[in-house]
Amino acid sequence: MRRFTRIPFLFCVGGVFALYARCVIFSFIGLDDAAYTFRNPFVAGGLSVANVVEAFTNLRHGGIWMPVTYVSYMLDSSVCRWTGLPLMGEMHLVNVLLHTVNFILLWKLIHLLTANHQPPTTIIAAMAAMIWAVHPLRAEPVAWIAARKELLWTLFALAGLISWIKGWERRRRDEGETRNMEHGAQNSKLSTISYQLSTIIFCALACLAKPTAMCFPFLLFLVMWWMRKEGKVGEWAREEASDAGGDKRQATVVPCAKSQLHNNSLRLCVSALKTNHPPSPLTPQLIIIFLLAATTAAIAAYSQTHVAGQDSVALYAAPFAHRLVNALSAIGYYIRATFWPLGLHIDCRSVPGLWPLDAGWNFSALAIASFAALAMIAIANRRRPATHPSPLTPHPSPLNSTRSKRLIIFSALWFLISLLPTLGLFGNFGMEAHADRFAYLPLMALSFLLAGFLRRSGIIDAQQPTAVAAIGNREAEGGRAGARLSHNYQLSTTNYQLPTVIVSALLSVVTFQQLSYWRDDWASHQRVLDCDSGHPRAMVHVADARCSRQRDFDGGISLYRKALSLSGTVPAGCFNVADVKARLAYALASRGGYDDFTEVKKIGAEVLRDFRLDRRGMMLDALGTAFLAEGDPKRAAILFKASIEAPDRFWPKTSTRRKLESCMQ
Repeated sequence: MRRFTRIPFLFCVGGVFALYARCVIFSFIGLDDAAYTFRNPFVAGGLSVANVVEAFTNLRHGGIWMPVTYVSYMLDSSVCRWTGLPLMGEMHLVNVLLHTVNFILLWKLIHLLTANHQPPTTIIAAMAAMIWAVHPLRAEPVAWIAARKELLWTLFALAGLISWIKGWERRRRDEGETRNMEHGAQNSKLSTISYQLSTIIFCALACLAKPTAMCFPFLLFLVMWWMRKEGKVGEWAREEASDAGGDKRQATVVPCAKSQLHNNSLRLCVSALKTNHPPSPLTPQLIIIFLLAATTAAIAAYSQTHVAGQDSVALYAAPFAHRLVNALSAIGYYIRATFWPLGLHIDCRSVPGLWPLDAGWNFSALAIASFAALAMIAIANRRRPATHPSPLTPHPSPLNSTRSKRLIIFSALWFLISLLPTLGLFGNFGMEAHADRFAYLPLMALSFLLAGFLRRSGIIDAQQPTAVAAIGNREAEGGRAGARLSHNYQLSTTNYQLPTVIVSALLSVVTFQQLSYWRDDWASHQRVLDCDSGHPRAMVHVADARCSRQRDFDGGISLYRKALSLSGTVPAGCFNVADVKARLAYALASRGGYDDFTEVKKIGAEVLRDFRLDRRGMMLDALGTAFLAEGDPKRAAILFKASIEAPDRFWPKTSTRRKLESCMQ
């Protein structure tokens, strides 16, 4: 099996890494990247005890508590300081590596949930995980340094779920091997506890990486439900075999010679037809996991409403009806973008009022997806025929089974549970109605659904014990019927591979193009304006790029003014009008027209009366430039000094000091 899976494994992992490797040459994005990394005082200093303590105790920085993510940024800063590597490239490289690891973990999780260790099932898991890994919706969390929190909490959540499943498998194996030994049960219990403790640790790390991990206990229960339902398959199979006059042992034990494994790729696992119910986690450990989730939710609510440097805001800034409609629209958006991944961009804004942007398309996608899911469940609910088809007849429809219905329910619940913390129902969703990064873990549901249907279509299911026994017996006897069945089986297991590869290739092309919009702040926010021409915050970012990079002050000033005129269409607290006015004043002062200086003094009239209103020093610098141009160097010098000493100044002081020196001459 290792030789069978090594080449696909290396090919898939290498393909995912190669697709996103171009992100290493990308720059920072003006939205949150600087605030999280090089402008963050306890991150820019690198890894130290004091900085780690600050990351864990500062609950207000950036409006989100994510100490593990900040520690990862500290490691990046320290590594770049030791090696001399550029900080941007190193941080992007870590994001790409984290996404590659998440792809491997998803592959492993799908493989474990199928409860079948046949080589074809391994490839099915790889194909399903590959569809998720190369989808264009993955471009934002991978190419955006500030979205590393999504990658980290997903990594720890997947590792925790895998650890729990591995604990169940270890206990089942230990009980089977040591059933006649007195200490067998004790060893099995200890091994299960160790894996469950690992699950608790991974849950804690996920919560510390991003508060969205508060949904982890519910995902754990969902996996438990799936494994318990899968365990009942063997019991049902033996009952069916007994009713048909077959031998229970024949349905339970299938001859699988090693030579037949390599010749026919037919490995019918004995354990797949046994009744093995996964044990529930120990009560104290389950309580600890829920306490971790509840504590994370409480801290997230505090951080969201007590952002450092801002006034406290209400947790529910929008009425419930608005939040509910926005949540349903966001769900529809993620579904629509999954199957039509065009027009994706950063910073999808929310608008005041009950009806969000593109709500018509989003609700249409939600309605179609809901109807399709209900239709498939209705088909799966049809009564199973009294007699089983012959093993030589074509495999029944993948929709006509109880397991298919269970698979649809599992995938839908995975999507909704993991998405619920980011929908805004239990808090203020701010300016963003939805974001591609929020769907990073939820849309793994598509991979589960795809893997289940591919497995159902390509591999003989364990719910057909008569067929399973017939295949094993006929292969063992070497009859013509067995050979023909083996040939048909081999064809059925490869029919899905070519279409899946084609879909993965097409998605990779779209993702490669989508990544080009993330190369710098100009490209990303210009993409926003191309898709949403009325986005005020994107106008500000594009105006910054036009003024600083292209020296196009006319175009930048025009965008600043347009953004200010649209500030009323933005939810309260989501658009800093004073900051945009300061940027406009600085651009006007840099352009240097007589009317520009007059407008600067008009815009900054309040700051002239109270310098403390400008904590970043940009308006003070613009006012000093205006007074210096009008022949008042003394007053200009006072303003320049105040600008240099501004508490939240983040931009270089060189130009302001040069202006101050000119005032002293």
